[in-house]
Amino acid sequence: MRRCLLPIVILIIFQAIFSFVTFPVHKLDIERPILFCDHAFHYYQTILTIDLLKTSKRLWGYDPRFMAGYPTAVANMSCNFGAAFATGVLSIILPLAVASKVFLMAMIILMPVITYFSCRNLFFNRSESFLAGLVLVYLLSHFTKYNLLVRLGLYSFVFSMFLALFTFTYFFRYLKTGEKKVLVYYLLTGWYSITLHPMSSVAMFFFVAFYLAFERSKISAQKLKHLFGASILIVLGNLYWLMPLIRFSNYYHPGSTVMMEAHGWKELIKQTIMPANIITVSFLCAILSPILLRKEQKKNAVILTLWATFLSLFFIAFIQTGPIARFFSHIEPGRFDIILAVVAPILTSWICSKIFKLRTKILIMALSALMCVQMLFWYKIPAKEFIKNKLFYMIRFFPEPFLNLFKHDIRNKGGEYLVNSILSLTDNSGRILMEHCMGGNTILCSQFTGMLQELTKREFMAGPYFCLRIVHSYFQTLTEGNIFSRPIETIEIERFMEYMDLYNIKWAFINNKVTKEYFKSHPKYFRLLSSYKNMDIYLVAREASYFIKGEGSINASLDKITITNASKGDIILKYHYLDTLKTRQGLKVERYDALDDPVGFIKINNYKGYDKIEIYN
Repeated sequence: MRRCLLPIVILIIFQAIFSFVTFPVHKLDIERPILFCDHAFHYYQTILTIDLLKTSKRLWGYDPRFMAGYPTAVANMSCNFGAAFATGVLSIILPLAVASKVFLMAMIILMPVITYFSCRNLFFNRSESFLAGLVLVYLLSHFTKYNLLVRLGLYSFVFSMFLALFTFTYFFRYLKTGEKKVLVYYLLTGWYSITLHPMSSVAMFFFVAFYLAFERSKISAQKLKHLFGASILIVLGNLYWLMPLIRFSNYYHPGSTVMMEAHGWKELIKQTIMPANIITVSFLCAILSPILLRKEQKKNAVILTLWATFLSLFFIAFIQTGPIARFFSHIEPGRFDIILAVVAPILTSWICSKIFKLRTKILIMALSALMCVQMLFWYKIPAKEFIKNKLFYMIRFFPEPFLNLFKHDIRNKGGEYLVNSILSLTDNSGRILMEHCMGGNTILCSQFTGMLQELTKREFMAGPYFCLRIVHSYFQTLTEGNIFSRPIETIEIERFMEYMDLYNIKWAFINNKVTKEYFKSHPKYFRLLSSYKNMDIYLVAREASYFIKGEGSINASLDKITITNASKGDIILKYHYLDTLKTRQGLKVERYDALDDPVGFIKINNYKGYDKIEIYN
């Protein structure tokens, strides 16, 4: 292990410095969490997970603060659970904002280290493994999609792909050695890889499937049984958060992919001939490696090279043509080109070792020198930036009010205005209809909605994220001029106002041109309160009430709705029904259907005339 220490330290230093350039240091200012794009949503997920563990001792819950109530957390937002959980553990000793950034940077910095140990598991020597790690650092610093994914907040997905490879290498090593400790490592890395992001299971499946396709002979059936058993344990080990996903699967909407779609073979050819592109690198490696196999004597090397070659070619085709098939479009094939960055360093290191034979160390020194020169001149000495921003003081904490978080975000310049507008123009008597968008420079950037609730304590007729694949979100979230499963301009105003009343919507924050025209054309029902840049704020002309039938006062919080001064008889709330809801008073919670809402609402019969009724999950 001591002989591995020096290359590991060098890989960490290189990756850290390159990462601080591509992911600007000032965004890691310890005084506030990162609230750029999906980072804001994942920070909200972390807060939500911690709150649920504290209040309900569960990883899922019922949230009445969004979309009139829906099953939340891992029940439909599982993509960042592993990171949220790890951040929550770190927050025991660190402030939450600091813990989230420590975990983020740890994941980014450790990727070349994982590549190094993955290569060692594949029986590469230390020099070849080190070269693969250096190639990865260099590729990641030039790979535009990687920078995009990390900057947008998809770091759990990116890191899980490297863990998926790491898991496969333990699969491979166990088949070759049969060591029990290797089986344990396979179990642990596979478990956390899927916990970190469910899509890592897709990568692991293809890694294993391609290898078994090439190495069918002389594989011990007994070892395969052990690995199959360990794989079952990996799945069972994730049931504690997978079960809520299964439990509420009847609420899921098939949805459609909204980002990172590719454009078929023309785009593939165009990208392949572009210089400094991960597809170009992978394509060249895939062509060169079979040519060099002719003189290869080691069977393991032949199998692994064929594995990496065909895996790369498969994913090059998959990311460009996958969206054509509706099934594959739901897992966004375009994002899987990160797998090319995972596999390319292995092929590159193998190719270099064959071409240059014993000169691997010279290659390592040459590539290291190139990266040093690049850091000094191309990036204008990012070490200065590192020191200037005092990143090494990350463990210190300077409290800052939540209200000031948004003004520092480079994408959401009007965030502070948005928060102040919600606080000054609205109250808790009704909900806010918040129009979601698919991106772009807009104040109403949809990834912030979860944090808006944390900042303002209001209820929103929107989800905490714009593409939650749940029927609540697809039916009643206003997204770029579409709501209630149709374009807003096709809804008659009388019908639209019935919806406004059903969901107790009192204010609307809108930004789409079509939506603005609709509201503007009905001044009798909507009064403009304020405008800022591309955002209009309207007051809906109706009396606010959270009761379809009955009377009382409402206080809604995570996993709980409390009615005080409750009227006797039937009470129907403007909160969605969930079959796990109960009352402390022993009253039955029933479903009440209204209009064409796909979920239904909460109905109870207060036949005993309780003054206070507590509905809990």
